[in-house]
Amino acid sequence: DSSFVQMLTDEARITVRMSHKNICQTYGLERDGDNYFIAMELVNGVSLDKFTRWIYKNRNGFSVEAVVYIISEACAGLSYAHRMTDDDGNPLGIVHRDVNPQNICISKEGEVKLIDFGIAKAKRLCQETMVGTIKGKFNYMSPEQARGDRVDQRADVFALGAVMYELLSGHMLYPLSLNDTLLRSKVRMADYEPIETFLPNLHPTLRKILSKALARDLSQRFATARDFLLALTQFNHDECRVFDSLNMSSLVTHYLEDTKSGLQKAPPAANARITAGKLEAMQTTDASVSAIENSLSDYEGADTLSDINSNIDMENDPTSLYAKKDFDAYLQNRAAKANHSTPIISEINRAVDLDIKKNDDGQTMIVPMSQVKLKPDSHRNNALSAWNKLAAKCSQLSEKTLIIIIIALVLLFAGIFVLVITSNDSDESSNIAAPQAVDYMIVSSPSNIPIFIDGKDSGYKTPHAVAHRNGMKVSLHHKLFKDEIVDFTTAIDKTVSLDLEPVVQDKSQIMLNINSRPSNGTVCINDKLQSNKTPMFVRIDWGKPCTVRIEVDGYHTSSQTVVWTEDDYSKKSRNLDFKLDKDNSGI
Repeated sequence: DSSFVQMLTDEARITVRMSHKNICQTYGLERDGDNYFIAMELVNGVSLDKFTRWIYKNRNGFSVEAVVYIISEACAGLSYAHRMTDDDGNPLGIVHRDVNPQNICISKEGEVKLIDFGIAKAKRLCQETMVGTIKGKFNYMSPEQARGDRVDQRADVFALGAVMYELLSGHMLYPLSLNDTLLRSKVRMADYEPIETFLPNLHPTLRKILSKALARDLSQRFATARDFLLALTQFNHDECRVFDSLNMSSLVTHYLEDTKSGLQKAPPAANARITAGKLEAMQTTDASVSAIENSLSDYEGADTLSDINSNIDMENDPTSLYAKKDFDAYLQNRAAKANHSTPIISEINRAVDLDIKKNDDGQTMIVPMSQVKLKPDSHRNNALSAWNKLAAKCSQLSEKTLIIIIIALVLLFAGIFVLVITSNDSDESSNIAAPQAVDYMIVSSPSNIPIFIDGKDSGYKTPHAVAHRNGMKVSLHHKLFKDEIVDFTTAIDKTVSLDLEPVVQDKSQIMLNINSRPSNGTVCINDKLQSNKTPMFVRIDWGKPCTVRIEVDGYHTSSQTVVWTEDDYSKKSRNLDFKLDKDNSGI
């Protein structure tokens, strides 16, 4: 398959340039006749996918410190890949596009490594993906990638946020039980269950970090993987006890021993939990204590590990480097010694804003990729470097040469100014600004109708706001109703209301639109189980009582009875909404 061979060679061209502790090293691309293969570093360990399943089966979940460690290390690898440049210093624009637990490995030494850049996209090294083609694993995709839009490094940030959500809660971002249609709809809208549903006592700062990584709006998400890493690092320094590669190595070693021997009984747990906003560590595992004792057996003046720990708490005490007040003092002293480097220090060690900003109506809107100006982290430093080089070259020129250059520049700018003035006089229309998009709220009766933009499913359903431009065709499509073209000239207060007409007009039946919060509820109509789940449309008999019951796991059952009378027939359809209360009886 020529396209697959091309993808393989593209991966080799990208990854062979990478050299980072958190990225699996590629040694080269080989060919044996018509067979191609990549020689890569052997990671002696386990994939995060298998490791997570073992952890939740044997240890009831990861400690918060372990999750922060794994995601921070993965962030570092992604940040390195995102910032890669060619030989001339131009950003390559690499995006992994398939970040998921199967593509994250943890070695026996506790190292976290990203693998499989096989569908990564580099502007100069890879072929452009056809418009609308979607690659990667759907449950970890960002909304823009699921819609088939152009993606940047923030798609990887979202995917890594989905991995973090899974490690913390033990649940995937979207349930595997969803059918393909509903899954695609939820992924495109980032419609996932909030993490506090599973972890009500999760530290608020960590919850903010996760929410920002999983923000549907591109402008609200972490701009870079490094910003994600900075936030996690600050949280780690402020709230977590020490967790490093040695702790992770101990866990992976237990996994390897357990799976190798076939034993399912787990060793003593080394998890940690959050209490009153702080992390309380439990006892270290016997294996990790043994490893420390062996490595320090020749420690001067100590015969046993207990003698050593009387002087040094290896696992729990932060070093002076990681003590926040000492680290802040170090930065201040360094800035005081080198005033010219202060802007660079403040930029590198900046704090990350974790707030999700909203508009005046309290809503967050999706920002189209076409409206986002991408600026890699290296642009600022590249500009400073170029300016310094120019200043150095100018200092080497003679005074006469500099005067000639200045006169030439003045004449050039004068000519450009004259051309602009004459162009404005001859064509006044050039001053007219391009029409701006106007937000309209589209409301339909019944609601929950898919919105199509220029003939394509936008992923939105009524009621929903749409940014309308001249020439844009917006319509509503549903198999049970006649298609409706949205006429924005009929808008009242920027709201367009549409009454949909059922495809079949039958006076003996009417249309019922059933919705529930949460969605995906089981529906029983007159005690008859329905094949579809909420939201759904159903026809019921006119003039007869109809009892609708909604059931969702973990919530109280709710029911409503409706009767469609002759007075209501002119409405043609009706919305029936259920808001289920959480069932806390099992807690």
